[in-house]
Amino acid sequence: MDLKKRVMFPNLAAEMARKGIKQKELAVILGISNPTICKKMSGQTDWSLTEIETLCSYFGKSYKNLFKR
Repeated sequence: MDLKKRVMFPNLAAEMARKGIKQKELAVILGISNPTICKKMSGQTDWSLTEIETLCSYFGKSYKNLFKR
């Protein structure tokens, strides 16, 4: 499946690629399941504020930078 079609957050996906982080690893960082991270990346499930803060801190980026569509 084409990643660009599935991912609603291309900047987050780009940061993951720069750091060599796969969705599975991101799920571990956030303490959530792999199916849940897939749903969040595709926009089927909303991110929690805690997850957003964790990702911004982890990648050293602002919300605007990571989650801009």
